[in-house]
Amino acid sequence: MAGGLAQIWREWEIQILVLLSFTLQVFLLAFARIRRRKGSALLRILLWLAYLMSDSTAIYTLGHLSLRTRSSGSSEKHYLMAFWAPFLLLHLGGPDTITAYALEDNQLWLRHLLTLAVQVLGAAYVLYQLYVPSTGGSLVMAASVLMFVTGLIKYGERTWALKCANIDSIRKSIDIGVCDPDSDGRRRPYDGRGRRELDAEEVLLGAHYTFNVCKSLFADSLTTSVPEHDAMNQGVELNGGKYMYELIEMQLSLMYDILYTKAAVIHTWYGWCIRVVSPTATLTAFLLFQLDNNGSSDAYRVDAIVTYVLLLGALVVETTSLFRAIGSSWTCAFLHGRRWDLLYGALVRIRRRFKAANSRRWLYSVGQYSLLGFCTRDTTEWRSRITKRVGLGDWWNKLHYSSTTEVSQSARDLVLGAIPRRELGDMRNARGRWILQKVGLYDEISWSVDDADFDQSILIWHVATDVYLCCREPPPPEAEDDQSAHDLLAETVRELSNYMMFLYVVRPEMLPGPVRGSRYNNNCHGLVTLWQQRSPELEGRDDYGARTPREHLARLLLREYGDDSDDHGSGTSSSSRRHADASSIQIEDNNPHGLAYIDGAGLAGMLLSDEWGVPDVLQMIAEVWIEMLCYAARHCSEVAHSKQLSNGGELVTAIGLLVEYTARSNFHRDGLAAANGTAPAGTSMADGDASTRAAEISTTDADADRRAAEISTADGDANADASTRAAEISTADADASTRTPKLSVDPDVC
Repeated sequence: MAGGLAQIWREWEIQILVLLSFTLQVFLLAFARIRRRKGSALLRILLWLAYLMSDSTAIYTLGHLSLRTRSSGSSEKHYLMAFWAPFLLLHLGGPDTITAYALEDNQLWLRHLLTLAVQVLGAAYVLYQLYVPSTGGSLVMAASVLMFVTGLIKYGERTWALKCANIDSIRKSIDIGVCDPDSDGRRRPYDGRGRRELDAEEVLLGAHYTFNVCKSLFADSLTTSVPEHDAMNQGVELNGGKYMYELIEMQLSLMYDILYTKAAVIHTWYGWCIRVVSPTATLTAFLLFQLDNNGSSDAYRVDAIVTYVLLLGALVVETTSLFRAIGSSWTCAFLHGRRWDLLYGALVRIRRRFKAANSRRWLYSVGQYSLLGFCTRDTTEWRSRITKRVGLGDWWNKLHYSSTTEVSQSARDLVLGAIPRRELGDMRNARGRWILQKVGLYDEISWSVDDADFDQSILIWHVATDVYLCCREPPPPEAEDDQSAHDLLAETVRELSNYMMFLYVVRPEMLPGPVRGSRYNNNCHGLVTLWQQRSPELEGRDDYGARTPREHLARLLLREYGDDSDDHGSGTSSSSRRHADASSIQIEDNNPHGLAYIDGAGLAGMLLSDEWGVPDVLQMIAEVWIEMLCYAARHCSEVAHSKQLSNGGELVTAIGLLVEYTARSNFHRDGLAAANGTAPAGTSMADGDASTRAAEISTTDADADRRAAEISTADGDANADASTRAAEISTADADASTRTPKLSVDPDVC
């Protein structure tokens, strides 16, 4: 049987490879759009394989064709094979739906240009070997030349699209001229319409009109204009705060088109010429081949069938690409901008019938990861044991113990309501400072935000959030009417906390600064050890089955590191120990290894106490997470945001755009644009930063005076308190050695 397969391959290898190359192109055309969303992992793997195999198969087949034609001459058996060479160039041009799989592919456009030159010479050599010595087949020769030119143009178009998707090219493509509202009579997207709420097609039209702002953010060249500012303000007035969320969602979809498809080339004058010429030339080649199809041998008939498949398939693919380009939102924006309202209206009615704009909606879900849930997992589960043995334990843990959840409306409303209340500097850099200062807790717990590395802050607040949500007291009976709203806020807080932890573990490139895997591993080891040591005594309790292992671990952490019930009855002793420097000293003494879960449990104990007078601790925790999310969005690199668009995008990217748009459009606290606010033409964010920094410097000076007074008072009391603090530190060291789990654990435990 093996010999028979080898014989079949030797006889029909060229035909098989040519058909395989065509099949890969059809697969890419049909399924490449799934990359806009978080789709099936299996389908993404197949798409990745098809992308890698498509170019390799076409290049390999073209090389075989050149060798075959040189050895066999212009025999009838191989006469049609020369006609297949131009189709391989057409396949190398790829479908319109995908040019690059990774952002790095765009940076390698010069390599693709060199490959283009080599493959074009190879295809020309194949045609020369078979057709120049031949005296017949002039119609097939003409069809071959026609397809050769078409393949050359399509391959060159793909290379140019890769070049246009470079960040430098995107920066140069930003239309600075639109900063002058009267420079070209630029039409606004919502001119002349009533007060009716915008539908998806109209929001998408606004996304096209304000797309320069989105591109400038990805190109790190922040510019805005009066027409774009007015369009966003008008959209918010018509749709409310949700307009910005919908606008950003669609703009990021358009940005995906620029980076990973041929959109930057298709919707130009030469792109439209290619869209029209390519199917026309393919149809002409089909007719020429039909007129010349007069072979009689069996081999010729098989090759003729393959040729018909290639011709008809190319005609279908190119015609589909033409109609997709005509019906795209890019064409709608072009027609609207040129005031061709009749054509625009007809096209929009067709798109509304098929709900085409909904395909631009992608931000439906976010990743979730619970550290306490992971550390209480069943470590004896057979899949975990197998993957650990083959060295894939970390990969399996990220895949299996992370999940996705739908972005709740409450989370969207919370973000849209919280961001406009802050100044630009606070939106970009607060990390929890703004809300903590507002509720009066910044001095007490600044160590968990500004005084810690960002990855450490995420771990501390993630553990603190889990412990707080698992151990908080239910509202009193008279507040049962607010129970549903309170539970909804709690779920939103957990959603934000788990999402930031998901970014830490699964998408560390989306967070700024060093994200240390060793820090995460140390905390994992400590939590797993604590759970393994203490869970047996919990299993015998009556309430063990009423709670999940994660909830039991959260309560255990509170008892071990955050429960200060002994101090609550002593009046001011707890407050004095946790205030300012005393708080930092105690935390360091109880946590000599700097483990985030110990600090997080201590923070949760502080938040659960009633001594701070914070009216709504849950709301405060939610806003801390929003500030951390804004900080991560602003300080994450543009390259990381761009790369993630090819994997379905991330909420943190949309938050980054929302922060910048809120600052540019002068939104007030209700999320609506200021009625009289105007943005100066060509505004850059540097001016906003200057005023913000001036305010921050002024605040810093005032804080310096206050701290100087506190230091003076502390110096006066230092001698009196020295012996007392020494005794407390000694006691804390003894407690730490007793309560902190040993870290000498099996490295395979996580």
